[in-house]
Amino acid sequence: MHEDHRKRLRKKFMTCPETLAKHELLELLLTFCIPRKNTNIIAHELLDKFGTISSVINSDGSSLKSINGLGEISVIFFKLLKTIFRTCLEEKSVFNTRSKNKKLTLNNVLNIMFIKFFGRNEEYVAAALFNSKKEIVFCDFIEKGSQSFVEINFKTLVSLILKYDAKYVILAHNHPSTIALPSKEDIEITRQIDNLLDTLGVILLDHLIICEDSHVSLFESGIIGNANNKKEAPGSISKLLKKTG
Repeated sequence: MHEDHRKRLRKKFMTCPETLAKHELLELLLTFCIPRKNTNIIAHELLDKFGTISSVINSDGSSLKSINGLGEISVIFFKLLKTIFRTCLEEKSVFNTRSKNKKLTLNNVLNIMFIKFFGRNEEYVAAALFNSKKEIVFCDFIEKGSQSFVEINFKTLVSLILKYDAKYVILAHNHPSTIALPSKEDIEITRQIDNLLDTLGVILLDHLIICEDSHVSLFESGIIGNANNKKEAPGSISKLLKKTG
């Protein structure tokens, strides 16, 4: 009986995928990792608990396993999907290893950071480094933490700055399970880094806090901003980064 229903669902999808409801899309998706159970019931339970397909895919393993019928294989399946989605987005982004476009606006960098943090269930720290021509020379993660904490290693950051001869830095880290507001620790560590980089003649342009659909800029919030920043970018730090197109 389940197999006949699955055949009809597959045929409906192949004929006109836009006609499938969200629970049907999720139901069909689950058939690829759950071969012998009624995935319709599981799909409804997932949407009842998480609300959206995006939230389902971004959920951590323990939350997924709380749904009857989901086990380790299902968790791996969703994690694989999430990783594939993120990889596709990174390949299409304006900055990748093959891109010739190295002069990016602040919005470009912000979009890249949203892609890099997509679906991450632990806190990470990323850094975007720019040379004296404001060309991006590095953009990647530099630290990984837990679900609620990540520590920035000053030595790691300074080593990368020296390696790439960077003159400008944008930091970013994510808050996987909270809103995009800086904690006292976030503010304190950012000010310490700001002061450290100032002694090296390097400008900390910003520290971005990223959530799934929102962000906060510590520079534009007035939390950081040394004399060099203010002198070069009296209105917005985006003026430091040359417009493209």
